[in-house]
Amino acid sequence: MTAWDVAASTDVEATVMATPPAPQFRWASIVMDLDASSERVRESLALGVGAIALAVAALITLILFRLQPLPITGNGSIGQYGAAISGFVAIAAFIGGRWVMPLPAGTCRALNVADVLALAFAHAVIALVTWTLLAELIQSGFIDALVFGLPSMLIAGTMAAVTAYVVFSSATHMNLVSLAMVLSLFLVAGVIFNAAAVRRDFRGEERWRA
Repeated sequence: MTAWDVAASTDVEATVMATPPAPQFRWASIVMDLDASSERVRESLALGVGAIALAVAALITLILFRLQPLPITGNGSIGQYGAAISGFVAIAAFIGGRWVMPLPAGTCRALNVADVLALAFAHAVIALVTWTLLAELIQSGFIDALVFGLPSMLIAGTMAAVTAYVVFSSATHMNLVSLAMVLSLFLVAGVIFNAAAVRRDFRGEERWRA
């Protein structure tokens, strides 16, 4: 190899080293670089999840009902639909919230997955029962009232957004105290839901006899 060849190869290597690598956009790197221990990051994520839930729920409401007036409660009502979609949002938000949190050392992954799924289901039931009871309460003050198309979109989106924000925050701040509160609310929600179902069946039986 001549001196000219050595100089040429040296120039090529210097040019390659001086050229910066092309930037690569990766969602995974953004998520993994987040400091979930920071309260500011958790709050920002919760707000972002709530905004996404609002947009998705409002869009689905528009596609399904096409701006038709809806009753507050009952079959095909905005209360029933909003409560149902809030249950699904609660499951997704809790799983997402636990996913961004780092696992403690020595945690069994299988048990962690089982715990996350069980708590996600508990949050979904709490959201479902809470919004259903709230719709029943509003219905008692606005008997036979209908909700127009645009307000229905806003109501469904708001229900999903509030659920996503609260559940995501619960997932990122889960400890023994909050776990006890969630399980207590889950028990209360189950009792209230069963009582409401029995009352509804009793009313239906009275109407059938009449």
